[in-house]
Amino acid sequence: MVARVEVPLGEGPGDRQRQQGAAPGGRTRVPAGDDPKVYAMCRTSKDGKQTALLVYNFNSTARNVTVDLCGTGIDTHQTPKDLYKGGSANAINGNTYTVSLPAYGFKILDSPCTTAASPARPRAVPSSWSRPCCRRRH
Repeated sequence: MVARVEVPLGEGPGDRQRQQGAAPGGRTRVPAGDDPKVYAMCRTSKDGKQTALLVYNFNSTARNVTVDLCGTGIDTHQTPKDLYKGGSANAINGNTYTVSLPAYGFKILDSPCTTAASPARPRAVPSSWSRPCCRRRH
């Protein structure tokens, strides 16, 4: 029998990983709003050189899903590639990113990381920083 333990948001081991980005070969959940039928995560290749943002809609109707990129290490000023359909996706121009998905749809986006918060090189985050990636890159 497996015991289930409820951990308040912001206090679990995954939250620390989210602040530093996903470890090579790992995945980190990305906040995607209050709808329990949408889900987003950041995945990193085993060699730590490629990062992808995956966004899913498990609703029977289309949805616009807004994800919070703070703490993921994803570069918040870029135009990601659509790894499933090919071509470019809409540009990421800030700490949140909205994806339009059809019913039961998904997006897999190549989303390079910033050097400072790259999942390949996690960095220590001072406890005084509540949202480390929310500073604009110059």
